[in-house]
Amino acid sequence: MNRTWSIAVVCLLVAACGAWAASAVPPASQPAPVVAPAPAPAPNPAPVVAPAPAPSTAPVISPTGTKPASTGPAPATKAVEPTPATKAAEPPPTTKPVEPPPATKPVEPPPPTTKAAEPPKPPAKKLDALAHGKTITAVPDQEIIVELKGTTETPWTLTKVDGTSLEQVGKVEFKPKKEGDKEGVYTATFKAVKEGKTTVLLEGTMIMDGGKKQKMEVKFSVTVAAAG
Repeated sequence: MNRTWSIAVVCLLVAACGAWAASAVPPASQPAPVVAPAPAPAPNPAPVVAPAPAPSTAPVISPTGTKPASTGPAPATKAVEPTPATKAAEPPPTTKPVEPPPATKPVEPPPPTTKAAEPPKPPAKKLDALAHGKTITAVPDQEIIVELKGTTETPWTLTKVDGTSLEQVGKVEFKPKKEGDKEGVYTATFKAVKEGKTTVLLEGTMIMDGGKKQKMEVKFSVTVAAAG
């Protein structure tokens, strides 16, 4: 644009200078001045319009530093893409129920390394024919030993045990004073097994003077009670 205006100004200056030079020539020394007709002013040349330069694609920075607005055609508006469909949320996976732990077998205590000491056995009680008609006391697990003198001809036998607190141990045994002797001792052994009262009856015979036999008996009771 500036170049076009410069060319126009130069053309105007050339035309003006030609007109001024023509008017400034002095008239010739003639008796009668011949006034020549004024030349027709040269027509002003038509201003040459230079083609407009192609718009620069480089950004033009104004003196103030502000980028001028672009005069070119507005850029084509990009079509708005449709919003993608929202994917449906998947349901959470089913949680497997937690199985209870297997039942723990209780730990059995170890067997005792030391066997508990058994309480001492109570001493046995010994009776003879003088126990007839009496009541004897005993504790559980205590033995009652009855010793009665006799002979092989007049033996002692156990006739009755009335009760459950005593039990007979073995049989009535005969022990001679010496080997082959007819005289000796008959022994009957009992054991207290539980609390209660039991009556014992032993019967025998005795040879009196003249060879007469007389019936004998030893009857007594045993009461068994816990110690203490």
